[in-house]
Amino acid sequence: MAQTQKILYTILGAAILAALAGLAVAIATYQSLSGLLPSLESRLGEISSSIKSLSAEVEGLKAALQARESQLASLNRSLAELAREVRTLRQVAGSLTGVVEVRYARLFTITYEGSVYILTDAMGRRILLVPRGMAQDLAAYYTDKYKPAVVIKYPVERAVYMSSTHVAMAYRLYKEADNAGVLKSIVGIMWGKEYDWYLPEVAEMLKNGSTADVGPAYSPNYELIAKLKPDVVFVYFYPGPYGTESVIKKLEQLGIPYVVINEFQEGDPLGRAEWIKFIAAFYNLTSAAVGIFNGIENKWRGLASLVADLDRPRVAWFIIYGGVLYPAGAARGS
Repeated sequence: MAQTQKILYTILGAAILAALAGLAVAIATYQSLSGLLPSLESRLGEISSSIKSLSAEVEGLKAALQARESQLASLNRSLAELAREVRTLRQVAGSLTGVVEVRYARLFTITYEGSVYILTDAMGRRILLVPRGMAQDLAAYYTDKYKPAVVIKYPVERAVYMSSTHVAMAYRLYKEADNAGVLKSIVGIMWGKEYDWYLPEVAEMLKNGSTADVGPAYSPNYELIAKLKPDVVFVYFYPGPYGTESVIKKLEQLGIPYVVINEFQEGDPLGRAEWIKFIAAFYNLTSAAVGIFNGIENKWRGLASLVADLDRPRVAWFIIYGGVLYPAGAARGS
């Protein structure tokens, strides 16, 4: 019994000594690690600082890359614009330029460059006519070059006419150039039922409503005109209470394109007839108009020759409207 207890105490003592030895090792290890901890914390701080520095560098590289991409995109746009300009310049380089001869009229001009017409109307406004379907870049080039008061696409498909005289010129183009599109384009007339029509097709169009009566010239229905969405409104200008100055100003305010035809102010009868060339440009029918006018001129000269040797009476040519006398050939804008 005593021997057994001695053995147990021996084992217990050994176990206690082993435990104490393990504890001592643990304490020594803890003390060793505690000594390394500040070094580890310092190292971690350095690593964290390096990571932040690298992050800043990465962000800087991203910003630089984005700036470079933006520069490349801008360069690509510039190159694309340059390529378009080169294409445009190549297109216009070989374009024919010229003048549609105007021999008697003094209040309008017609020139052309390639497929565009450059006109001046009776108010001296520059009008640019571009063909339907023209490339946008090319149209922009001509618009920038000539800086017109208005740009109109031709052939005109929807037109409102202020004067029966203007309608008569368009009608003659329709008949003698055999172009039904001219007649079809007349979607509105400032008429107000103030006179009778002797052009049968026009009278029928007004009757069946295919051409709208938009009211008299001095007080048209602007809402109806706007509803018709005209490509152009052909007007004449005359100041005064019974004139059309206020009508033109209203069209300007509404953004409705218009051109001024004052053929009645031409001093020469042939100058008045020559305005058919001006209207013809809006339908790309200038060649036909030149032929028509040449026929008018020849007939006029033939008739004039019949009375060339007779005494010439003095004639006053004017109209009285609203109690105001309007002489023929009055100065522009007077």
